[in-house]
Amino acid sequence: MSLPFPTSPISGMDEPLSGREKRWRRWRRLSIFAVPSAVLLAALVYLSLQRAGDLSVSAASVRTAEVETRQITEAAAFVGRVVPMDLVQLTAPETGRIATIHLRSGDTVQAGAPIVTLSNPERELAISDRLARIQAEMFTTSTAQTGLSDAGNQDRRAYLEAAHLRDEAAERLRRQEVLLERDLVNEAYVAPQREQLQFRTRVAEELRVVMERNGPSRRSQESAASAYLAQLRENQAATLGQLDGFVVRAPVAGRVLGLDLQTGEAVSAGDPLAQVDPGKGVLIVAQLDAFYVSRVRKGQPGSIEVSGRAVPLEVAHVSPDIRDGGFRVELALRENVQLNPGQSLQGRIDLAASGAFPSIPAGPFLEQTSGSWIFVIDADGRTARRRNIRTGIRAPDRVAVISGLKTGERVIISSYRDFGDAKVIDLTGETP
Repeated sequence: MSLPFPTSPISGMDEPLSGREKRWRRWRRLSIFAVPSAVLLAALVYLSLQRAGDLSVSAASVRTAEVETRQITEAAAFVGRVVPMDLVQLTAPETGRIATIHLRSGDTVQAGAPIVTLSNPERELAISDRLARIQAEMFTTSTAQTGLSDAGNQDRRAYLEAAHLRDEAAERLRRQEVLLERDLVNEAYVAPQREQLQFRTRVAEELRVVMERNGPSRRSQESAASAYLAQLRENQAATLGQLDGFVVRAPVAGRVLGLDLQTGEAVSAGDPLAQVDPGKGVLIVAQLDAFYVSRVRKGQPGSIEVSGRAVPLEVAHVSPDIRDGGFRVELALRENVQLNPGQSLQGRIDLAASGAFPSIPAGPFLEQTSGSWIFVIDADGRTARRRNIRTGIRAPDRVAVISGLKTGERVIISSYRDFGDAKVIDLTGETP
């Protein structure tokens, strides 16, 4: 039986090849192209990684600006709220429910007029019981005081009556002794008069001793009763005040504000109920960025915009406490203008420094950076890199740059809130 091909290796191009030789030649041909391709791919990946940023952002989603040299007058912009100058806060004196609302927010009120009446039946009953006990004690003490006073008066009246009878007996005896000296009467007639005087004198003396012995004790008891009665009267007034306290009254005349209650609404002692504006004027209260805390001082001028007109004002008070990245400033108006409490107004505080500086718009990026760094766009417009900068004076719309930027460079001024910790950003799409 003949075989389809020789069993021993045969050299020459015209002779058939084994399967192993065919696979080896195919791998050798492919490797000639595969190795350079792999090297090229690795190089492309490396270059890509070298150019890739920490984050890719659409160029259309960011706002950019060019660094320009401009004249800047430092000013702090704010959005202020109108508040009454002397606002009186009303709070619930007792825990209970709203029984009656006598006025509405915006109404004028006289001092002492009721604004809200509360209801707490259990509490009112307890106060009424306490008041009844106080009044009963007042009656008992007053009665005792009256009894002590009457007893003292009785002792005095008894002594005065006995002294009067003694004096009368002494006068009769004197007259009888005159008659006795003239022999107009005998001793037997005069002797009873002497005995009568001795008796009246003894009775008067005993009553005097009783009066003087009991007097200090009674006066002490009367004084104690009087002091206790005065304390009871104070307790009575306080307790009546607690009952009346369920009626919340205006402490001063003015206009009621913030009265937003419903009949039947539950309140706790100390809860705010309303305010009364006595009409002594208004202030503008604003929260300024902490950046300005060392630059804003009492007396600095400023303005607010009212109906398209700049109304002058000045800083009345600065609170240096930093909270939530800002501090509180109170501003007083320099001219009369009709403003409503709660109204929001835009304004500015003029600061001292001014001049021509490289500057950028005061964009939202300042909220995240406080002016210490910024993203600078490369010349190709495709990459933005984080760079440390130092800012100076600020106007409401621009920020001076002391170092870190050059005139003509382009930066991102929109918010960085979504950039995270990225140091390099790839800008995709069309460059703004």
